[in-house]
Amino acid sequence: MEEKDIQLLDDFFNDLLKEEERQAVLDRVESDPAFAAEFELRRDMSDWPRRETARKALRENLEAIGAAFFDEPAEEQAPPVMKAQVNWRRWMLAAAAVMLLGVAVWFVSRPEPSLYRQYAHYAPPNFTERGDAEEAAAAAENAFKAGRFAESLSALDRLLTVQPDNLTAALYKGICLLELDRPVEARGVLEPIVRGRSALRADAVWYSALSYLLENKPDVCRNALLALQPGDDHYEEAQQLVQQLK
Repeated sequence: MEEKDIQLLDDFFNDLLKEEERQAVLDRVESDPAFAAEFELRRDMSDWPRRETARKALRENLEAIGAAFFDEPAEEQAPPVMKAQVNWRRWMLAAAAVMLLGVAVWFVSRPEPSLYRQYAHYAPPNFTERGDAEEAAAAAENAFKAGRFAESLSALDRLLTVQPDNLTAALYKGICLLELDRPVEARGVLEPIVRGRSALRADAVWYSALSYLLENKPDVCRNALLALQPGDDHYEEAQQLVQQLK
């Protein structure tokens, strides 16, 4: 792969591209197999830390169950007798181990919300506030642009305390919650904008729909996307995503 393509992917996954440039990358993924393979690899690398944390916790639980089952003290074993007896404690531990193993297989093999990562792109916020809100607005902008979403969320909460009707701040609070893998809370923030008639309604509909991808609910996501009409922001992307979810 050429150096310019490597740089292009770096910019994509660091959210440095404009909307039309990001869309050009996604279009190329569909038409260029070699570029698509590199794109998938980079996306997996970006998602790995979150998945590895979950896998580590799962491995530790499996090891604890295994130790309890296989290291049972010898004195607890029933002495041999002529008729068959059931060691219920061992049986229950074995059943628990089998059940946990099944959960582990599902957890590791379940689909990652990769479609969310493919479609979740947004312009950095640009708040122009004064007075008490100025510090919170600047902190929210800077943290968001740097990908520090927890920090940006905290600053947005401070800003919304001063300006509870600031829809732009509310929208970006919803996006921060999505990036922190808190989709239910994100929808709670975005829903009032979805029901309103502001210029940000289409954005709120789009990100609210994407929240269902994080929960592996493609049918609900598809239905939510139908609220976008021709001429709305994200309408074309929504049509592409609807086709992928069929």
